[in-house]
Formats: sequence, C-alpha cells, structure tokens
Amino acid sequence: MISKEITQRIDQFFATLPSDSLGACREQWVAFVQMYAQNYHIQQQKIERLALKTTEGIELIPIANILYLQSDKGYTTFFLKGREKILVSKVLKSFEELLPASQFVHCHQSYLVNSHYIKKYLKEGILELITGERIPVAERRREQVQQWLMGSE
Repeated sequence: MISKEITQRIDQFFATLPSDSLGACREQWVAFVQMYAQNYHIQQQKIERLALKTTEGIELIPIANILYLQSDKGYTTFFLKGREKILVSKVLKSFEELLPASQFVHCHQSYLVNSHYIKKYLKEGILELITGERIPVAERRREQVQQWLMGSE
C-alpha cells in the first residue's frame, strides 16, 4: 500500500527527531496511516448503489443515476436521471465520504456533482450539465474544480 521510497523517507525523517518526541510522533503517524488506509479502502470499493433512508422507507438508487446532490439546512436532495428527486435528512458531507471522489466533485458548499453528467465548465464559475441544469462553482473552489475536471478526462 505504501511505497518503499515513502517508507524510507519517513524513516529518515524519524531519525532526525529528538528521541523524546519520537514516540509521540510515531503514534500520530500510525493514526494517520490507519485513517488514510481506511479512507483509501472505502474509496476503492466499487459501490454501485446507495441506500437512502427517506420518510417512506429505504430507497436503493444506482450511483450512475445521480446527477448531483444539493444540501440545505441539514437536508440533502438527490437529483436523479429522469427528473426524480429524493430528499434525505443528512448533510452533504456524509454522502461526499461515501461517493467515489474520482466521480463526484464538491464544487460548492451546497453541491456535489457527478462528473459523468457535466457538459462544460463556464468561465463565470458554472457547471453546465447535459440536462441543461446549471450548478454554481464557489469562487474559492474554481481553480481546484478546473484542475479536477482536466484530470478526470
């Protein structure tokens, strides 16, 4: 999982530390690596459907059908192919952690967009979807979103 070169550099770094800080530093490093490995494992899982708890019950939706998610005051609305909407009482962040980061871009505090449906990025900071819908890109995220889009081709 971690390359030999990275391991060697970490060992070199530890060798430069005073011995009294070494134990605490190693503990922090182990915690970081464990968290990274867990997140990496989650991201590598190829989940195809997402279970959403709604007022009517639990809906299983294919990830491929999600156009984008929009949050508002602790609720998240899923916008799906076919103009269907599903409202869930969870914050956007909880879904951002579940959905593949290679496919979904967090372009705004309130939006998470499926890159498979992005038609173009407009220079005024708008993502235009193949459905014609327009999603704002936060000014502070514009450069990051542009780089992400260029890398996801």
